[in-house]
Amino acid sequence: MFNQRAADFFSRYARGDLTAGAIDDWIDTWHDGLDPQAKDSPLHTHLGLSLEEYALWVYDSDALPTILSARTTGRPLAELVGERLSQLQAGACPSDLTTTRGLQIWLDSRSETQPMTASVP
Repeated sequence: MFNQRAADFFSRYARGDLTAGAIDDWIDTWHDGLDPQAKDSPLHTHLGLSLEEYALWVYDSDALPTILSARTTGRPLAELVGERLSQLQAGACPSDLTTTRGLQIWLDSRSETQPMTASVP
């Protein structure tokens, strides 16, 4: 289903073998150097995430279902993140303020790195 090696976190999460909460154990294993296969790889690679997906997860620890949806449906990740951001903003829950700010920062950083297209009148 995915290009990552079968043993990475995200592939197992996508198959339903792991819960989203198991990511913390994978991160601990990487930090502690307990996985010889991950010894020379960046953390996002060990987890089976692209650098873009990992950056999103850093801003929103509940982003794994969004990432999975983008991969399985082929929809752009930024589009799904924009929808999630709109839902959080509509809910206006004060506990979501940090997440909404993080998602906005992530979206803004993507627009800065994406080539701008000229508009034709």
